[in-house]
Amino acid sequence: MKWWNRIKAFLQRLDEKQKNDRVKAERSYKEHECAYCGEVYKGNFCPQCGQSCEIKKASAKSMLAAFMDIWGMGSKSMFRAIKDLLWRPGYMIQDWLDGRAAAYFPPVKMLVILSIIYGATAYLTDAPIQPSRAAEELMLSFEEMRDTMTKEDVQKLDTPKGKAVLQGAIFIFKVKDWLQDHTPYLIIVQTLLLIFLIGPLFRRSPSRGTIHAGEAFFLQIYIACQMSLIAILFLLVTQQVYISEWYPYQLPSLLAFILLVYDYKQFFGFSLWRTALKTAAVSLIGMIGLIAVLFVVCIIAMAVSAVLSLL
Repeated sequence: MKWWNRIKAFLQRLDEKQKNDRVKAERSYKEHECAYCGEVYKGNFCPQCGQSCEIKKASAKSMLAAFMDIWGMGSKSMFRAIKDLLWRPGYMIQDWLDGRAAAYFPPVKMLVILSIIYGATAYLTDAPIQPSRAAEELMLSFEEMRDTMTKEDVQKLDTPKGKAVLQGAIFIFKVKDWLQDHTPYLIIVQTLLLIFLIGPLFRRSPSRGTIHAGEAFFLQIYIACQMSLIAILFLLVTQQVYISEWYPYQLPSLLAFILLVYDYKQFFGFSLWRTALKTAAVSLIGMIGLIAVLFVVCIIAMAVSAVLSLL
């Protein structure tokens, strides 16, 4: 099994390189006089007012940087975050949570920007996002079924109870359609469900110990950014829009699962197989939880519809 030992050693060296490949800030040891407040200091920024030591002249490059600043991408932090989310995602998120946030782009803002880029890419590649308008399909199928029903069945549906059930189902499908149209919000909703599962299922991890809800939230948001990046590349290659059945990502479910295992392994430090089992448990329980939430919302919607129909 020499070949296996060689592969194992190579993977260990690669993992060690990814773990230690952190972004290092370039420090200035020259003495500067602040152009704003006149403070004399050493370093990259004035300690009194925060002014940068670099005074750049207006140029075509600065014009482009000013335009990019509108989207929050005028600095290198976005491109550093993109590189590390593809190269060392779990370790990069560890660095961000441990206080090295200045090197990386803020996660929630990054998710919104990448979602916009994904939609624009889908449109420009002639693969526009066309969600399954579930509420409209439900109404059409109901009208087709109504034509084949007996008078007694139609009379039962025309009762307040029948109308309440139909209105509740339509409401749920409208919510589903809205979430499909607003993917970042769907990701955030599912993230709120997952943060209560990640802590208990990945507790006592070799790398992080037990994480709290805030850390789990930002972990999942950065992972969603990684999924969006890969979804853009996947879209450019396949010219097709994918909607995962298990996850709120525009990727095939199996690929999304593999990426989650890769991310969680780096972040928590468990073995590959143990990480895969825990990820499968999180995915399954998270899906059951999402169905349960939708079921409760459906019950509430039907109850509200029944009360309104009686007024």
